[in-house]
Amino acid sequence: MFALNELNEQLTQKVEVEDIQLSILHDFPSASIEFNKVFIADAFPDVQSDDTLFYAERMFFNFDVMDLYSGNYEIKRISLHEGCLNMKTTDLGSKNYDILQKDSLKDSEDEFELLLDLIELENFRYSYQNLAASQWYDIDIHKALIGGEFSSEEYELAADSKLKINKLKSNAFTLISDKEAELKLDLLISKAKKRYDFLNGDLTIEEMPFIISGFFDSSSIDLQLQGKQMSIEDLANSLIDPSVSKVQQYEGQGEIEFLAKIVGPLSATEMPSIEADFQVSNASLTEPESGVRLSEINFIGDYQNAFDGREEMLGLHKLNLKLLDGYLQGEAKVTSFEQPLIASQLAGNLNLYSLHQFFKIDKVEKLAGNASFDLDLAVRLFDPEYNKEKFKVIKSNGNLSLKEVRFKQEDAIEYHGINGDIVLKNKDAATKNLTVKSAQSDIQLNGAIKNLIPFLEGTGSLGLIASIESNYILLDEFLQTASPSSNENLEIFKLPTNINLNVDIHTNKLKWENHLFTDVRSKVLMEGRSVKLRKFTCQTNGGKVDGSLQLSNNLMDGNLIEGKVNFSNINVKQLFAEWNNFDQKSITSEHISGNCQGSIDLLLPFNPYFSLVDDKLYAKCHLKISDGALDNLETMKMITDYMRSNKGLNLLLRNHIDNFEEKLLHLRFEDLENEITIKNSRLEIPKMKIQSNALDVGLFGWHSFENQIEYHFNFRFRELKQKPTETEFGVIEDDGLGILIYLSMYGDLFDPEFKLDKDERRKDLKEDLAQEKEDFKSILKTEFGLFKKDSTVQKMKEDNQKERAYIYIEEDDEQTDSLEIEPKNKKRSLKLFEKLKLEQEKQKQKDKIEIQNEQ
Repeated sequence: MFALNELNEQLTQKVEVEDIQLSILHDFPSASIEFNKVFIADAFPDVQSDDTLFYAERMFFNFDVMDLYSGNYEIKRISLHEGCLNMKTTDLGSKNYDILQKDSLKDSEDEFELLLDLIELENFRYSYQNLAASQWYDIDIHKALIGGEFSSEEYELAADSKLKINKLKSNAFTLISDKEAELKLDLLISKAKKRYDFLNGDLTIEEMPFIISGFFDSSSIDLQLQGKQMSIEDLANSLIDPSVSKVQQYEGQGEIEFLAKIVGPLSATEMPSIEADFQVSNASLTEPESGVRLSEINFIGDYQNAFDGREEMLGLHKLNLKLLDGYLQGEAKVTSFEQPLIASQLAGNLNLYSLHQFFKIDKVEKLAGNASFDLDLAVRLFDPEYNKEKFKVIKSNGNLSLKEVRFKQEDAIEYHGINGDIVLKNKDAATKNLTVKSAQSDIQLNGAIKNLIPFLEGTGSLGLIASIESNYILLDEFLQTASPSSNENLEIFKLPTNINLNVDIHTNKLKWENHLFTDVRSKVLMEGRSVKLRKFTCQTNGGKVDGSLQLSNNLMDGNLIEGKVNFSNINVKQLFAEWNNFDQKSITSEHISGNCQGSIDLLLPFNPYFSLVDDKLYAKCHLKISDGALDNLETMKMITDYMRSNKGLNLLLRNHIDNFEEKLLHLRFEDLENEITIKNSRLEIPKMKIQSNALDVGLFGWHSFENQIEYHFNFRFRELKQKPTETEFGVIEDDGLGILIYLSMYGDLFDPEFKLDKDERRKDLKEDLAQEKEDFKSILKTEFGLFKKDSTVQKMKEDNQKERAYIYIEEDDEQTDSLEIEPKNKKRSLKLFEKLKLEQEKQKQKDKIEIQNEQ
């Protein structure tokens, strides 16, 4: 406790220690006082703070063993292990580290006296934050020895340390970060003058040696930091991210000339002037794994901090280098380091494969081809340290030409055959004949890309007015199929809200799974979370399809596709085969044939993961099948089997069932027309009649998605001419055209039940009587003029008035008699492209004249 009391008398801030022990063996032949868990809080003069100024897990004060007998302790060495020193200065200049009493190191006759000649540090962290001067230092000291006669008025101090520079930052500019270093210093220290002269200063940062010379005192600094035979190879390797272990060390030739000067006032609230100049001449670098070589590297650089009214700036001038047969030249400047503004003018022609091999671009698996460019760019970074993605493009003008480019990111589709030109003009861009290919698909884009720069910044929406042409598109390449039975690990389907499209699309072939569409044309409009296909038309299954569709993406409320599709001359057998018989087995491509036409109004709901919600699906289809046939339907075979098993029907029809079955299993018809509705998870078929020269079949009913059915049939047997027959099921009679049989089929599709349909027979009879009544009244009116006030009476004579054709024009439609889309977007895009090119040439001539005038 005596030692702790003596230490506290030397300091203005109280020292807290968990445990104190006397050790003879730790530093034998010297004795030592060991302090465990030493803590000193901030020592701001006017602010109470419990933050850590100093901490050491273990701290040793060494003295001579003989002092134990004399009672006068002379502390000559201090060792610090596993600790930190956090020095801070507020924006008003207040310090947290003024803890020494003014007379703490004076000679005295006290029993406890500091006569230091060595300080040892091990695993010690030093940090310095000066808010007034905008300085931040953060250093891990692995091991350091600092020796000197600290109690003398003038002495030489020697320091040798190995450390890691986590960060050296001046204002917003990070000078050094995350680098291993070694420092050896010899200083001449004068306590009276408060002056420190560098007799020798060697600093090595990641194999790059520097020489420190000059002095500093209590009010000013005059230092010089000079590079000593620094190689470009060491510089390049110092820039490699140490976490990327697969990157090998670069090999190079050429040296860097570097000189920095730090001159000016030195105080808690002021920062001296910093100026640095560096230059590389005719250097080269080789990437060892690929052997790709950068050669003829030349540039001049300079840095100055904000001092005495000048702007902080980092410049790179006269940059030139070669990469195989390619080149890069230009200049760049960084200013306003709080929110850095990077302005650059770069031109070049680069082999992208070599570029990727040399720089190992992160998350890019493949990159090849050629890119030539002439760009004038200015970009502001808002938070380069913690939010690199936040930026604003101040200026973007220039040209980019791509030739046979191949590109693939990790876990993404590979694209190749990328060719074309791109023009940048302020915030917009235009493309001319930009082609892109995937493994099996291809597109050619001519378009105006509006608001491109704000979109890349994340501050605005992208607008694409374009024409897209293609020979072949395979949708399966771009779609990820999710299991409809499980939504686990699936992402909610989201359309972007910051992309607006007005695109004319034409592709010769489009394939999705096993569905092939040819001569596909459409105008695609996308805004918010809605996509519209207008004037959609294509050829498929031997016929033509056209119409309009709209997709609404409602996130957690699901998705909805709605619209109307018309079709004509579609091969029904081919359609059923291609669409896997629409996931049912009752009527397949083996059973049905013919050509169909009609239209479908549909409403298709999907869940948030884009799986179809069956019970909310709605569709109304007007269908007409011509030259059709139904062959070997199992349902028809079930009907004749029932007829054989039914006593009454078998008694009446037993001589005709086989012939009837043959006709029923091979139905042929000229036209079959009906309007089919799908809703409430079932397909509903209104009354319809399948007419053939041998057999007429009446049909209506419903069929659920769970294969539950209720069908009503009637069959007319034209060959049977006989008197009414009384059976246990009622009277079966011939109306002159043949016997009419009514049956119902219900229950499970694969194990249905049958019965004679008396109710339906009665309904048809009532309808026939009502119709005969109306026909009779019409005859009386036509012949005798009766029932003149009865509006339900129908004329027998046909009204031969000429029909009128009306054309309904939809909003925004240009034509109603054609679904061909004129490629207006392509013409507009090419016009804009040429306009931007002309404006750029004019600007270049203007800049050239201004430069000549300035010279």
